[in-house]
Amino acid sequence: MYLDLSNNQLFGKIPQEIAFLINLHTLQLNRNKLNGSIPQEIGQLKSLRVLSLVENHLTGPLPLSIGNLSKLQALYIRDNQISGSIPNVIGNLKNLVVLRFARNNFTGHLPPNICQGGRLINFTWWC
Repeated sequence: MYLDLSNNQLFGKIPQEIAFLINLHTLQLNRNKLNGSIPQEIGQLKSLRVLSLVENHLTGPLPLSIGNLSKLQALYIRDNQISGSIPNVIGNLKNLVVLRFARNNFTGHLPPNICQGGRLINFTWWC
């Protein structure tokens, strides 16, 4: 299942009920006006391969539950206000090929295990 709600002027928080979309392979919510944190429930989307939340107003840290997305191949969260450190659980994502974190408010160092899966070929990180 593919859900693309990009460029729709959506506002508010990503609802916790997103977890009910258990067969979702791709979730794109780019260029909206979403705010608040990425909900922990995102980690229940076990079939998710692409998560793209580009150019919103998302804040707070990345949820640790993101490490449960074992099939995730691409994570795009650039151009938000996500803060805190990048959690070590990102290293659990062994199928991750693309990781775009640019223009957020991350602090600290990259997790040492971020490339352990050996598949990450496209990584963008800058302030």
